Amino acid sequence: MSTKLDYKEWEIDALTEVCSIGAGHAATALSQLLDRKVTISVPEFAIVGLSDLPEVMGGAETRATAVYVRVLGAVNGNMLFMLSQESAISLAAILRGHEPGGDQPTSTDRKIIKQAGAVTISSYLSALTRFLDVPLIPSEASIADDMVGAILDIVIAELGARADYGLMVKTEFIDESASIAARICFLPDPEAQQVILKKLGVK
Repeated sequence: MSTKLDYKEWEIDALTEVCSIGAGHAATALSQLLDRKVTISVPEFAIVGLSDLPEVMGGAETRATAVYVRVLGAVNGNMLFMLSQESAISLAAILRGHEPGGDQPTSTDRKIIKQAGAVTISSYLSALTRFLDVPLIPSEASIADDMVGAILDIVIAELGARADYGLMVKTEFIDESASIAARICFLPDPEAQQVILKKLGVK
C-alpha cells in the first residue's frame, strides 16, 4: 500500500496550490458571513503522519474547537477545521459582532463556529473537487470542544477514520479587527490515496 512518502515534490506542489485555492475560497465565504472583507495569510501545507497530528496541531493536551465531517465520493475520508480555544472564541465574537469574552465557547458560539467551519470545509472540498475532477460530498458537520488528542480520537471513533496521514493546511484569516489562526486537515482513507495519486499522474 502507498504511504505519504510516495508523493513526489511536484505532486506536493500541486496539492499545495489547490489547498491555497481552497483557503482563498474559504476567506471569500467568511467575508460573506461577516459582510466585510476577510483576507488570508500565505497557507502552510504539510503531509503529516496520523500519529504526529496532535503535536503538529498544538499538542495533544491543548484545548481546541474542531468542526469535522465525513467526506464521501470517489475520494473518501474525513475533514477537520480546527481552532485553538482562544481563536474559536474570537471567531464567534467577530461573527456575532461582539467583543470576545469568557474562557470557552458558549452554546451560541458553538453554533456559529459550526456554521463557519462547515462553510470553510465546503470551500476546500469545492477546490479539491475541481482539482481531482471527482465529486466530494460532506456529511452533516459536527463540532467538538476538547483537548486536541481527544478530538482526534472522537473523529476516528465517530467517523471511522482509517487514514495513515493528513493533508494539513495552516493559515490565518484576517479582517479589520482580528487575525484568526486555523488548521484545515483532510484525512483520506487508504483507498483514497490511490485515487489522488492517479489523478495527479493524469495531470
